[in-house]
Amino acid sequence: MRHLGEIVQKSASGGGAWLPLVVALCSMGALAIPLAAQDTAVAPTSQGGQVSVGPGGQVSVGPGGAAVVSPVTASFAEGERLFRANKLAEAIPQLEQAIRDPGVDEKAYIWLALSYQQVNRPDDAMAILRKGVAKSVVHKDLFWFDLGNLYLAQGKASFAKDMYDSAIAVNSSMAGAFLNRANAGMLLNDYPSARDDYARYLLLDPSSPQKDAIQSLLGVLGKTIADAEQKKAQEEAAKIAAENARKQLLDEVSASLKAAAEDTTNLAAGSGQVQSYTDELPPSN
Repeated sequence: MRHLGEIVQKSASGGGAWLPLVVALCSMGALAIPLAAQDTAVAPTSQGGQVSVGPGGQVSVGPGGAAVVSPVTASFAEGERLFRANKLAEAIPQLEQAIRDPGVDEKAYIWLALSYQQVNRPDDAMAILRKGVAKSVVHKDLFWFDLGNLYLAQGKASFAKDMYDSAIAVNSSMAGAFLNRANAGMLLNDYPSARDDYARYLLLDPSSPQKDAIQSLLGVLGKTIADAEQKKAQEEAAKIAAENARKQLLDEVSASLKAAAEDTTNLAAGSGQVQSYTDELPPSN
């Protein structure tokens, strides 16, 4: 089973606008590392190395990463079985016990968080994922990814985007993180970022069942972004034209005032002698 942390739901509103939403968290069964008593399992780590798990749960680490894996505890095994059987109310106490066991498989935190989420305990799910990501070595990208899903389900797109950023920083090939970060970008009206992430998702998962819907959305986004860029360019051009017109008017007024000043002459005094008044002046009252 593939890890499916996202389902894009499209809805049409006036003008054919699209709004992608994450509507479900799904199982991550294929990412489990089997710890059979007599078998050796090999799985890639988030950092690109390999973890070899031999009888009894011992670990050897290949190039590119390190991991610590412990034997499966009874509570973890039972909790995982119940989780996969969708018996969440029964799985939760088993998984709660499992995460208290020393060196428990870190997927116990993931199963428990998903169980909490599906029984409408999102705050508990968030707390468990944050505790798990601090301890995680192998699946750190999945912890960040599911934290993003929780935030996105709560409508906290900005926080969700930060979580997906962290997931991608750990695992740059995680297609689902790009898809859901694109969804968050749409909710934040960051259309250029969303467009780039949708395109990256299709490169990483070219056979996605959502390919046609996303390609249609990319067409809408491309036109929306182009229209916005054109409008911005027109507004900028109008602003520059208005500023140039203002400057030209100021220059014309300044030139006019300067010309008027140069044409103005001082008032000249009249010619002739100044009459001298002495006793002829009438007495003052």
